[in-house]
Amino acid sequence: MTLCLTTTGKARIEYVMEHILSQMAWFCKTEHCFIRVFRNGKLVHRVQLRQSIFQSEAADRLIEPIIQEVHITGKRVVICPYSAETKRIPEYIFDRLQYIAVLPLRYRGQWIGAAGIAFLETMPHLTDNELQLLQKNLDLYAILIGDSFRNFFLYRRVRRIQKIQKKQLQLSQYKLNCFVQKDAAGIWKYNTETDMYNVEEGLFSLHHATMVDQEPSMTFDAYLNTFVYPDDRWKLRQLRKKVLEGQKFDSKKLQYRIVCKDGTVRYVLTQRFLEEKNDRNVVNIYGYTKDITNYVYMEEERQQQQQRIRQMAYYDSLTQLPNRQYLHRWLNQEMKWVRKGKNSGVIFFIDLDNLKMINDAYGHACGDAIIVTTAMRLREVIKTPSFISRVGGDEFVMVLRGIYTYSEMHMIAIKICDAVCRKQKMSGLHFHMTVSMGIAVYPKDGNTTTDILKNADNAMCTAKEAGKDQYKFYTREMQDWALERIYLIGCLHEALQKNELFLVYQPQIDIRNAAIISFEALLRWNSHTQGCIPPAKFIPLAEQSGFIHVVGEWVLQHACCFMRQLLDQGWNGRIDINVSPKQLAAVNFVENTCAVIQKAGISFQHIGFEITESLCIAGIIPLEEAVDKLSQLTALGIHISMDDFGTGYSSLTLLDELPFHTIKLDKSFIDKIETDAHRENFIGSIIHMIHTLDKKVVAEGVETEKQLEHLQHCGCDYIQGYLFSKPLSKEEAFGLLLTGTDACKHRYR
Repeated sequence: MTLCLTTTGKARIEYVMEHILSQMAWFCKTEHCFIRVFRNGKLVHRVQLRQSIFQSEAADRLIEPIIQEVHITGKRVVICPYSAETKRIPEYIFDRLQYIAVLPLRYRGQWIGAAGIAFLETMPHLTDNELQLLQKNLDLYAILIGDSFRNFFLYRRVRRIQKIQKKQLQLSQYKLNCFVQKDAAGIWKYNTETDMYNVEEGLFSLHHATMVDQEPSMTFDAYLNTFVYPDDRWKLRQLRKKVLEGQKFDSKKLQYRIVCKDGTVRYVLTQRFLEEKNDRNVVNIYGYTKDITNYVYMEEERQQQQQRIRQMAYYDSLTQLPNRQYLHRWLNQEMKWVRKGKNSGVIFFIDLDNLKMINDAYGHACGDAIIVTTAMRLREVIKTPSFISRVGGDEFVMVLRGIYTYSEMHMIAIKICDAVCRKQKMSGLHFHMTVSMGIAVYPKDGNTTTDILKNADNAMCTAKEAGKDQYKFYTREMQDWALERIYLIGCLHEALQKNELFLVYQPQIDIRNAAIISFEALLRWNSHTQGCIPPAKFIPLAEQSGFIHVVGEWVLQHACCFMRQLLDQGWNGRIDINVSPKQLAAVNFVENTCAVIQKAGISFQHIGFEITESLCIAGIIPLEEAVDKLSQLTALGIHISMDDFGTGYSSLTLLDELPFHTIKLDKSFIDKIETDAHRENFIGSIIHMIHTLDKKVVAEGVETEKQLEHLQHCGCDYIQGYLFSKPLSKEEAFGLLLTGTDACKHRYR
């Protein structure tokens, strides 16, 4: 083994000692070796092989007396046999010990330690010649050991001197900085032994005082009571206590307030430097103090500005709830824990029903007040919600952490509905709001922010489509329908270009003479890829996507063209077209309608519009606007019918106020004629009431002779249904008109 001479410090000593020990073990053919090094009578280093008996705690009691004897005599000590030693240590680990030799280590004529070896019962012993040779080797090794320790302690002393010099240099530089900044700061010195402050003129000027007013030296408490703001005195007392107790503190700077001579309060920053004695006790504290009042006020203003910016960025200005951006940020962090299997929870996606109708009717101030009240009530539903946010005009999201049973989630949903539905009074008006709500559970229904919000939103939309004022739990089928819905909307846009849309026509019959008075134009879609898609499936999609305006105009154009053809064949009836409330709400609906009819070259009386009774209840168009537009259409001669009467919340006021010519009884009424005697009488009463309002009645879905007979008995005006005819293509409709109008002859069963 070659000794590394470049090793320094503790690492060099460790290396030297281990090297010497390994050489001793090799020379003596035993692993039981040790070395002890002393300095000024104190043990400074010890080393032994790991397998050695000297590794045990009891070994010190064995070798300490022997080392002491070697130190006193300066000669080696050999004990053999150890078992016969009168002062042997009664430890089982030494039972096999037979031979022990301890030799002195000398450096420059002085004893610096000892090295020892031991043999067990079966091991050979060293002869005197071998011991002498080992001593010579140890004398050489002692030089290496002594030099290593001497250099090590010399290095430590140099480092200590350098540290003291560095501290003195820092103190000198600090004093110089204090002098340079004398005009801008108050310089002071505090002596911990005398408890006195020495203050220069600059510090007095900070307090709006002069050295004439105050003594240049004062005690610590006198300084506090004279200059420091009462609520901040504890800061300086705490700092002084740490200094005197030798504790460490984080910063050399301290901010506190002072009271000036005129009573004003200023903010100051004190920079300090500690001067230490050799025993490390602090003697003097030097420092200077600056007035930072303007900086403090500017910093406070900056922080307030940051808080305002954060409030604007992450909170809704109306309700003060977290906004959509904050919700996404919070959920992103939540979902990280979810994906690690550490969190779970429930999302309640809440949408206020018919808020747009209130905004249109009573103004946005009223709608905003309802939103604020709703936010307040949602906070009250669950006393400690994990998170509640307003994510849109009438949409809220509540997130509850934890595991909930379906029964518990039902109860929470009912609480939310009940809280929002409580009567609200605004400007003398009473409002009963309802909500449509979707519920999604994470991680079952999604473990990302996008997925869980999308699925909760899908559930909410399903609740709204099902009639509002209810809640739905997310299911996989909702996602499938959402994807299918998006796909169908895309296909619907292409359907016009691919000629997949077409019209069929179902006749309406005068019940008195079986004459065909009109045809209802019914839209159908035969997709090249999906086959025949029911109107109940694609018409709502057209309304939701806004494509209903394009489809509606296409239907009007083709119906008008067919009417033109019928007029050319000598039939002078009417074609009725279904119009959605969204179409009627369009700004230019009346103008566009007139343009299409006039372009087809037909009179307005040959066109009729059928509009559902939910026209105004849906909140899509205000009542006044609906009355105005329908009145313009009737003034032109267009026939207006209320469709699907009896399927919604029918209003006698709407029947009287809206300019309908005809009321169409829904098929659900007609189906009960043969099975419900009470319903038969009820239908008769409805027909009588409608006649009282000077309007005609059409019965939809008439399919049996008994239904026809009862409607005739009740005085119904017109019928429509499979008893007379199914919906017909244009060619079939032409054929029906050419062969006559005998209802029985052309009946379809």
